[in-house]
Amino acid sequence: MAERRITYDNELEIMIEDYLANPLEAELDRIIEGLAEEELVERRAKVQSVLEGREKFEIPSAQVLHNIMEVWRAFRPSVYKKLKRMDIMPLEAERLLQEQGRIKSKLPYNRETTDMFTLIGKDQDPLNEYPE
Repeated sequence: MAERRITYDNELEIMIEDYLANPLEAELDRIIEGLAEEELVERRAKVQSVLEGREKFEIPSAQVLHNIMEVWRAFRPSVYKKLKRMDIMPLEAERLLQEQGRIKSKLPYNRETTDMFTLIGKDQDPLNEYPE
């Protein structure tokens, strides 16, 4: 494999490429130099939660992970630096997507038709109308 030169412009693509190419099971026992013991435990717990989430939700596309990580890099530099140091950026992005999937799965099947204001006109508020 050719040596890759990591730059500011391509680091997200390389991170995602490596993340999707390597099985998450291998990440459970990986020890990253410079991390405190509690950070390693936190990282291991996040890897485990994403593995459990993959049983229900599919792996998101690289483009979705890339977009989330771009937002972190642009708006939350401190979060970006911490996640990059712990080497869990794409993992955290996937965990957030799984969390969104859990929330969506709890909503009624067709929420638009179960909303009270779609069943009646917008100008007919049932709480303000009293029978005569």
